[in-house]
Amino acid sequence: MPWKDEIKEGRNLIGATGEVMVDIIAKLHIKNANSWYITNLCKFMPPDESRELKAGWIHDCRPLLDMELRIVRPRYILCLGAEASKWVLGDKFNVSYMAGRVIPYTFDCRLNADDEHDTHTAHVMTVIHPVMVAKDPAQARILESNMGRFANLLSTHNLDLEEKHLD
Repeated sequence: MPWKDEIKEGRNLIGATGEVMVDIIAKLHIKNANSWYITNLCKFMPPDESRELKAGWIHDCRPLLDMELRIVRPRYILCLGAEASKWVLGDKFNVSYMAGRVIPYTFDCRLNADDEHDTHTAHVMTVIHPVMVAKDPAQARILESNMGRFANLLSTHNLDLEEKHLD
């Protein structure tokens, strides 16, 4: 969910949580920003609300996120935290158990209901949310390790990083 500064600046990864990700991205030499895409699960935060994500906000933003995926057709999706992971991979997803693993995700890409059948498969990896590092610096090692796996995936297109299928 975007912070007020992110909305004002028109970009993600601003503030303490953003700094954690920017530092890890720089440390791991993750480059080629055109090959990966950053978005927020929740597109808005009503003024004067707490930072706690509310289910209704996610529900309201779902059509926007679905359309984003249809248009962008990302090859890779990096989910930051449990909420984003569950949105993509379903409620059964357990971020603690599955973090750092690659999971195929096939979704409908039709822009209109009467378009021909069109699907796309992206490779999803989930990591702990960087806010966890801001709260508990000991989590940095886990996040950095999982981000290293994502950097490897981007640079080598190596899908043998324990690819899993969810039942």
